Amino acid sequence: MRNTNLLRSLPAVALVGTLGIALLGVANPADSHFSTTAMKPLLQSIADAEAVQPNATGSVKQLAAELQKDELTIGDQLATISGYYNINVDTTMPKGNGDASAFVANQERSLGQLVGLFKQESSAGGAGQLRAYAAEALPILEKDLAAVKAAH
Repeated sequence: MRNTNLLRSLPAVALVGTLGIALLGVANPADSHFSTTAMKPLLQSIADAEAVQPNATGSVKQLAAELQKDELTIGDQLATISGYYNINVDTTMPKGNGDASAFVANQERSLGQLVGLFKQESSAGGAGQLRAYAAEALPILEKDLAAVKAAH
């Protein structure tokens, strides 16, 4: 009797599993490229913000602290969601550049690249959670990019 009930529930389990995959999406090579490519400038931004803070003053110091906080959050969540899809991202922190005069220009370049990557993933990503996360993180990156441009 129990085996019969188990066999009857197998189609339901298969349907739920298929529905889950359809809703969450399946990671494709573009998703893997997004995760690994986006993580590099995120980590560099964090490292540079950390390195520049002791030497920076005023608005640059405050900007560095805000960018570091935002990019740490975005990077942590990106690594977690990528791991869910078995996308291995390197989270090794690079050496930061502590040059306060180059900080804003470097951040503008990195954030511009990140905004482009996150826009692309949010509109064309295959993995549902990555696509949704890219759309959620995009306004934060755009806000940070606007703050960097205003600091120029």
